[in-house]
Amino acid sequence: MGNSCLSSSKVVPNDRGFSTMGCPVVSQTDAISFQTLMNKNSSTENSNVIESTKSCPFSSNIDAQELSSCVINSAPIPLISIDYEGAINMFNSAAEKVFGYTQDEVIGCNVSILMPEPFSSNHNDYIKNYLKTKQSNISNPTRSLHALRKNGETFPVEIHIIHNIKNKRFIGFIKELKAESELQSAKGLNLALIELSTIPIIGIDQNANIQIFNKPACDSFGYTLDEVVGQNVKMLMPHSVAVHHDKYMERYIKTGQKTVVDKTRIEQAMRKNGELFPVEMKVTEIKLNTHNGTNRVFVGYIRDMSSVLTSDEQNRRSRLSEQVFPPSIAYRFANDQVINDRHESVSILFSDIVGFTSMSSKISPETLVQILDAIFKKFDDGLLLEFSLEKIKTIGDAYMVCAGIPNEYKGHADHAVMAGLKMHKLIAEVNEQYKHILPQELMVRVGINSGSVLASIVGSKKPLYDIFGDSVNVASRMESNGEPGKVHISCTTFELLSLDLRKLFIHRGEIMVKGKGQMSTYITHGHSQDGFVNNK
Repeated sequence: MGNSCLSSSKVVPNDRGFSTMGCPVVSQTDAISFQTLMNKNSSTENSNVIESTKSCPFSSNIDAQELSSCVINSAPIPLISIDYEGAINMFNSAAEKVFGYTQDEVIGCNVSILMPEPFSSNHNDYIKNYLKTKQSNISNPTRSLHALRKNGETFPVEIHIIHNIKNKRFIGFIKELKAESELQSAKGLNLALIELSTIPIIGIDQNANIQIFNKPACDSFGYTLDEVVGQNVKMLMPHSVAVHHDKYMERYIKTGQKTVVDKTRIEQAMRKNGELFPVEMKVTEIKLNTHNGTNRVFVGYIRDMSSVLTSDEQNRRSRLSEQVFPPSIAYRFANDQVINDRHESVSILFSDIVGFTSMSSKISPETLVQILDAIFKKFDDGLLLEFSLEKIKTIGDAYMVCAGIPNEYKGHADHAVMAGLKMHKLIAEVNEQYKHILPQELMVRVGINSGSVLASIVGSKKPLYDIFGDSVNVASRMESNGEPGKVHISCTTFELLSLDLRKLFIHRGEIMVKGKGQMSTYITHGHSQDGFVNNK
């Protein structure tokens, strides 16, 4: 019917091949088409651009025509339909807002008024060809085109077309893409700015996989973009730092506790060739709203500190710290980082030399210190490395260690218990070595508990790497309520033990624990000098 209108209303043009829907009077089949689209997956790649509707979603006691009129006209997306001549016979309120026409202006007019050239002139031929061959030259029913407003402005749209065979019309579902287009331009600008930056910028997703790696980052680390994108960011860290990274990520995502995010710190990084170098880094979180929900991206801004901190300065600071702290903690402390690390599952061991205080009145202070030094050296040399323990501190004759820090690992309860068993063997060796000066035989009381702790460095003068939390208090109570020559453990520790080690313990029942009340605990059979450890 060309570009003429059945009414005298004035109109304008649009894009090739999209159909339309809307207008106060609609048929039941049009409403069916609307529901069909709402229930349909838009990515039906193997279907033709033209679809047909078959079933009616309305029950017999509903006025389908009246209901569908209301649904279509109030739909939030533009809906337009045309007949086989290209004349518009539906044009809903959302279409009015997008195209700038009223329903009265477009009803009866050829849909080509909503299309820019050359699509406007070719549209009728396109319809005739389709009706004759039943073939479309478009493989996907959802596609992006350009449309034309009443004021002559062209704009991008995404359309989906349905062929209503029964009523001999085409129905188009339209989405304006202007906002998405502007967003893509903004994204392009942001990516250009990232690439133009003179400092390394690295972005990771919440799974710690690298998504952004600009040219300065490539230059600093020695990798190409293809080598790192999609890989875990731990590839850029030495092992002593990498082992903590997943834990930091999991804790932050779970609790929001910021130990790394939004803080500037000096950290150790690793180039592709294995070379370690110091970097100053600040990490910030960006939340992106997408159709799949909120994506969390963590962006690190990095400065290579190699030229700022000399090699000698780095080594000097690290050596001093490593004499007091675990190596990974020492490096962070030497670089002025705050140490506040939460560990969710560790095992804490306290030991005490039974009768040591009373013995101090029977021998000289020099002899007492000589024996105490021999005991603690035995413990240091015979326990820490073998059972992966971290020595926390000694207070008088008390010796405290922890399994599972600074690096958490499964089996920490087994390691702590085996260390406690071996302590009795080591103290027996000291008894034999110093029997000529000891006024009495020495025995050790050992207590162990498992749970969460906060590991921190406290103080500015003679700073101490220590652990805090209720789990520490319970471990101390296990020791003070234990028995000489035995290992006393909490129910929590017992449940973490391997089956072989559980066999060494008996249920002690409910005991009164200061500050905790009644607690169920376990204790080893008999004395432990010739127990599990000697048989391994």
